[in-house]
Amino acid sequence: MVENSVERVENLKKGGEKMLGQYKATFDVKGRTSFPAKFREELGEHFYITMTLDQPCITVYSDKDWEDFMANLDAQPQIKVAAIRRRIVGNTYEAETDKQGRLVIPNPLREYACIETEATIVGLGKRAEIWSKQKWDEINSPGAIPNLVETAMELGL
Repeated sequence: MVENSVERVENLKKGGEKMLGQYKATFDVKGRTSFPAKFREELGEHFYITMTLDQPCITVYSDKDWEDFMANLDAQPQIKVAAIRRRIVGNTYEAETDKQGRLVIPNPLREYACIETEATIVGLGKRAEIWSKQKWDEINSPGAIPNLVETAMELGL
């Protein structure tokens, strides 16, 4: 049992790396949804939610990964990252789940991600994304990414 606790603490220091799979979610009128227990375990009690730059979805970062993102952003020439800072940092919220494991997503993020009631929460290893069910189904439809196999082969994946 002690080893598991030590491993858990070490994993949290790394920023959580085991968020995998996808989970269906439903939002209530207050913008709350049940957040997967496995993801809560990986992220810890406190984490960050923000817009995703290239897609209409919400990205979920652990404390560690958010700190790394901010350090990387701060190290860049500010003239080049000013718009990114406004878009991402200006739309970031500190988050935590309540005692029932529910996460509140602020309205501006739900609007950006086109989430009304149904969503899909996807684990991507070190981070998670929250998509409207419709958008997730669209990007995962057959032929949605025509060069996916070629790109994967080119990258040796």
